Amino acid sequence: MTADLITDDATRTHDCRQAFAEELIALAAEDPRIVAVCNDSVGSSNLVRFRELYPDRLINVGIAEQDLVGVGAGLANGGLIPFVSAAGPFLTGRATEQIKTDAAYNGLPIVLCGQSPGLAYGELGPTHHSIEDLSWMRAIADLAVAVPADPAQTRAAVRWAAGHEGPVYLRIPRFKIPSVTPEGAPSSPGGPSSSPKAMTSRCWPSAPWSPVRWPRPGRCVPRASAYAC
Repeated sequence: MTADLITDDATRTHDCRQAFAEELIALAAEDPRIVAVCNDSVGSSNLVRFRELYPDRLINVGIAEQDLVGVGAGLANGGLIPFVSAAGPFLTGRATEQIKTDAAYNGLPIVLCGQSPGLAYGELGPTHHSIEDLSWMRAIADLAVAVPADPAQTRAAVRWAAGHEGPVYLRIPRFKIPSVTPEGAPSSPGGPSSSPKAMTSRCWPSAPWSPVRWPRPGRCVPRASAYAC
């Protein structure tokens, strides 16, 4: 971390899950299409307040992650903007096929929110650790992957994902962390590269994270040092 990225707020720590929940509530107040879907994770996803404010816009499918993504995809196909929230290891590990086929293959505007990734669950052990999720999600064609570094980026990523024309995997950390985003940093990503031979990607200029989207099979993809279709 370089000194120019540290803000005056860097000595305090913040919960990105709280930033996620607050921004989702703000979006729901602005857009009636915003809905939340969870897998018996209202508490761990910080959706308690959302449920209180919008009880008819939160669907709890229970501990059934494949149904979780399938329901979210159906809502997106019906014109809504679903934020599908679950612990990262279960969302990505148990519902990879549904993410690939139901969400990404159809290009649906669904936001997959992987909560508490990495080793955040600590003593609960490897069943609750999510260290493979980025590899799995980045390998899926047309799925944007966003990894915000702090609460400010989390808020911006939530708002960006709601307007993204396609599926997004949003990785939301569990630990309280300091702010690292400089004041005045861009709050929306840049567009895809204009080069037809370049890998399709989206980036957040001047910020420590980048949403990335891989092309569908059959498009030009990098192979060694050259590009081949």
